[in-house]
Amino acid sequence: MAKKDIKSSLQQKQSNISEIPIKILALDFGLSKIGVALLNTENNIAFPRKTLRNDADIFEKLKNLCKKENIAKIIIGKALMLDGKNSEISDFTERFIEKLKKKLSLEIITVNEQFTSKIAQQKMQELTLKKTKKKLEIDSIAAQILLEEYISKI
Repeated sequence: MAKKDIKSSLQQKQSNISEIPIKILALDFGLSKIGVALLNTENNIAFPRKTLRNDADIFEKLKNLCKKENIAKIIIGKALMLDGKNSEISDFTERFIEKLKKKLSLEIITVNEQFTSKIAQQKMQELTLKKTKKKLEIDSIAAQILLEEYISKI
């Protein structure tokens, strides 16, 4: 094989590696519930998953979900005030992220989650779901919005 062919072959392999689809998990942190959404970069469609209870088993649940879904990266929304400063829940979110980093060896990225719950509420009103179902899934819809916003910026 000629030197030029080898170089071309290596370049092709490198470009194929960057095109390998990965799965990204988004979390909308809350003190009692955590919204969950998943994205496969192969089709770039984010979809909400079942909201998880933020209880003593949350890290085990997330670890199992990441393993089952082969998650490569986690996006976590961080609530900021309009002026960009931390909100009341930001400290809880930071502590959650630090614990999550110790439990999972995945890249974790925080993004501003301003207005995602409001947007999720508006989205849910457009859907014809029962009121109780809407209340249960609002956090996962917010996580889906976080993921869609993240993907649109990269």
